[in-house]
Amino acid sequence: MVVLAVGVKPAVELAQKAGIEIGSLGGIKVNGQMMTSASAVYAAGDVAETYDITRDANWVNAIWPCAVEQGRVAGSNMAGRETPYEGSFRRNSIGNFIGVPAISMGLTRADTCASCESGEEFQEVRKRTKDTYKKLVLRNGRLVGAITVGLTQKAGLFYILIKKQIHVSDYVPVLMSRNLNFLDILPLIRRYADRFTETEYKEIMDTGL
Repeated sequence: MVVLAVGVKPAVELAQKAGIEIGSLGGIKVNGQMMTSASAVYAAGDVAETYDITRDANWVNAIWPCAVEQGRVAGSNMAGRETPYEGSFRRNSIGNFIGVPAISMGLTRADTCASCESGEEFQEVRKRTKDTYKKLVLRNGRLVGAITVGLTQKAGLFYILIKKQIHVSDYVPVLMSRNLNFLDILPLIRRYADRFTETEYKEIMDTGL
């Protein structure tokens, strides 16, 4: 079997005709509220260049979850409710590819980060068993990418750590464990409590677990 991922190209012709600024990656350039260079005109989804958390730079993340996040922020700002866009990153999942589930997110190879500065410290950690594969990518100690194959149930924990930009250097052995669970990363959540402001996290931290 041969699989070709050829990517997507933003359809920016209408924006160009309207004189709206196009970014260096070929997508519509937006600010932190998803507004374009034209006042009161917003862009979201596959056409927009937005902040990528793992790259620490603008990128075109043309996937449905990112489009939903960006659309919600753009809609809120259009309605007068000032809402900042915190950024996103790529993630893809295959529920049953030749009988094996797989999930990838963020930067899956350090050498593909064109926006990264020279001298930055990258670490790639891999673990392979007969029926599973796991890979973590760290950038200056911060988790910026993950791949899980075969055992994907706990992939959401990696999403949380990437989204909240958590340094995990001293937790790599824990994260690579086959039996990883939420309680294992609770000390990290408590360490970075200022980044976990959502009600559900506060309730967990207040339980004293």
